[in-house]
Amino acid sequence: MNADSYYKIVKGDLAGFGENAVADVGRIMTLVQSMKVPEREIMNIVQYVYITHYQAVKNEDANKARQSWVAASGNNFEDFMRHFINDNLNAEGILAVKGDRLRHTFARKQKFSLIACTLPIQRRQNVLKFGDWISRPQTAQTLCYPTFDGGVRM
Repeated sequence: MNADSYYKIVKGDLAGFGENAVADVGRIMTLVQSMKVPEREIMNIVQYVYITHYQAVKNEDANKARQSWVAASGNNFEDFMRHFINDNLNAEGILAVKGDRLRHTFARKQKFSLIACTLPIQRRQNVLKFGDWISRPQTAQTLCYPTFDGGVRM
């Protein structure tokens, strides 16, 4: 089956699409995985379904749909990693929070230590005027680990 075939199967289950892009990615991922798609094909199909449905629902062009996919899938991955870390490392005193929520979440709680992990990443960026893909090393500050005992445990 090709990506368009999968899209035709799942599009009926995408009511409310566009209200929360991150949740949309997660919902599409769940639907595609439930169809026993080979693991190596899942992300390509999820991307195709998201972009195709975005264009159909929002009546936008492919570039806008792709940019929405990039932002939504990145935020979905960040949420996944934060939940994974919290599920597995909270017992060790490690908590992953989104940086913009750190100030609000811990404003009234006891003293904590903070480590901000800056991770090197390789991001492929499209340079439209040359029509070519280049690879540019960047860093991303993604995860914060406060501990409530005044120390740091990793």
